[in-house]
Amino acid sequence: MSRMRTLQEADFLNYFRQIDKHTIRKILTKYRSAGPIGYETSLVLARILKVKERISSDRELSDKLSKIQIYREAIGIKRNMVPAHNTFNTLRSRLGPEGFIQIHRHFILQAYQTGLLIPPIPDLPNVVRDKIILIGDSTFLKAVARTKGQKDENGNWMFTDDSIAFGKPHHKHKYPVGHRAHTLVSVSGIPVVSLIAPANESDQSHILPLLRTLQALYPTLPFVCVILNAGYDAEELHRDIYT
Repeated sequence: MSRMRTLQEADFLNYFRQIDKHTIRKILTKYRSAGPIGYETSLVLARILKVKERISSDRELSDKLSKIQIYREAIGIKRNMVPAHNTFNTLRSRLGPEGFIQIHRHFILQAYQTGLLIPPIPDLPNVVRDKIILIGDSTFLKAVARTKGQKDENGNWMFTDDSIAFGKPHHKHKYPVGHRAHTLVSVSGIPVVSLIAPANESDQSHILPLLRTLQALYPTLPFVCVILNAGYDAEELHRDIYT
């Protein structure tokens, strides 16, 4: 006899049940070798679970799926189907960035259709009412890597991973090494588009590429303005955006 679900457990499972798996399945069919046979959308749902539950690695994700029944129920697998951690790497390599972008784009369009990108904010001017307001910012992503013991021609340390760099020190990381995720987020808190860059590249240099990517992915959505912090306050940037 199965026990009664707590309200928290019921809400957790309902979150995953509401995800439109049909469209994800259609996107996966465009990448016929996108992941091991037999998992269908479960591997993609597992990626969502990993973010939602703040699971740090694929190895930890696989371990928790084998131990926690409600996680398996959420993504639709049985205990004897728990994927090994390297199965997720297979999915990533075969689906590629483009496949994940298409899945994310599907979620953004759904969010717009259900009104999640345009929250009801009172007293907005008519020019921005019922339109999507974005916020531009960046987030440091710490990486684990070592230097090659030498510097490049510009005096920057070279790492085993060529895509990372030292960033600016801040309260959490005295010598931060990694990337920055430059992102445009709706005022309701939904990330719409992101670009990953070495940690030493400024926010200013990525705002225009972000806007071009935004326009290419969502040409029909009614974006009206982007709220930027003081780091973007450069005359040249204002002139480019105005033009």
